[in-house]
Amino acid sequence: MDKLKRLLEEVESFIDVERQKESDLIFEKSLNFEHAVRLPFIISYPYPKDVEHQPYTVEETFADPEIMLYNQLLTAWDSSIYCKQWLYDDLPLTFRANFGTIIIPTMLGGTYEIVGDNPPWVKNFDDFETFENHVADLTFDASHPLFVKVKDFYSVYKDILCKYPKTWSVSHFVLPDLQGPLSNYEQLRGSTMYTDFFERPEFVLEKLNQLATYQIDAANHLINHLELDEKGWSYQHGNMIKGNMLIRDDALALMSGDIYRDFAAAADDIVLKALNGGGIHSCGKFDHTIDEVLEVDNLTCIDLGQSHMNDMIEVYTKASAKKIPLIRVQMMSEELKAGNIRDKYPTGVTLRYEAKSLKEAREVWNKYISNQ
Repeated sequence: MDKLKRLLEEVESFIDVERQKESDLIFEKSLNFEHAVRLPFIISYPYPKDVEHQPYTVEETFADPEIMLYNQLLTAWDSSIYCKQWLYDDLPLTFRANFGTIIIPTMLGGTYEIVGDNPPWVKNFDDFETFENHVADLTFDASHPLFVKVKDFYSVYKDILCKYPKTWSVSHFVLPDLQGPLSNYEQLRGSTMYTDFFERPEFVLEKLNQLATYQIDAANHLINHLELDEKGWSYQHGNMIKGNMLIRDDALALMSGDIYRDFAAAADDIVLKALNGGGIHSCGKFDHTIDEVLEVDNLTCIDLGQSHMNDMIEVYTKASAKKIPLIRVQMMSEELKAGNIRDKYPTGVTLRYEAKSLKEAREVWNKYISNQ
């Protein structure tokens, strides 16, 4: 693919290996609650439409690993590796087989659809009997066509990226989105999951534990395939995280802390313990469950989809007391103008800001650096 080759040649020409390594060190120090020269900071912004390279559609990326790699160099996580030539923030170079949330649910018999240029979504089963039949045998099968495709995409990435030594030296392959026991259950069951807590509690607990084992098997298979080093750091959502797995628990916004503790927490901990620690992610407002989340024994970080929807003083106070770092804490414009973000978060966080344009992102970055 000539466009990908040309794009990678450009990235190779401006990527700064030493700056990437410096960012890694800043991430590590902050995630360890040590003092760093500044807090790690990544800025998101709409991808500019006035540059040569423009992304393909989601559906096109699913069909071709080179197109998927091309897109990840341009637009992953509302940031851009390609745009580092104009904005060199702390964004790491991360690459994954980017099939969204559907991998494990599809392997368990779910069907997915792509509507417009949106990420794919699994259709849940219409009734309990159909759902029960599909989750009756939760034996992991690495020969499933989608799982084989996931591995093949990574192999193509490696074959291509290793030809660009500077880029390759600071690139990180990351696990695809394997969701979490609760999220995989919900994708196949739908919103009826919430009545299952009360009508079929023993069934839910059994299946969540089995789904935890299934996720562990999938993750370990990929860790071996990708030769990930498991040094206590990995990457998800365009950030370094502490630990080797990020469990997605978006349903936290829709349940009480007691329900999370009684049903999902143990299964999450099974996954995190088996993979030597990791994080829990939720979008939306979930600070009402923070006490129960922080009780998960092998939790090593929390990733926030929309931190501004939560009481971050409370969340940070409770998490920092347990030395649990917070990933993707969103800075608001007034905090940026004040220039005193470290008074609020001395360490133990990674920061993000949503800019309206690449131009604003550059202005924000320059102001942030000048205040350090």
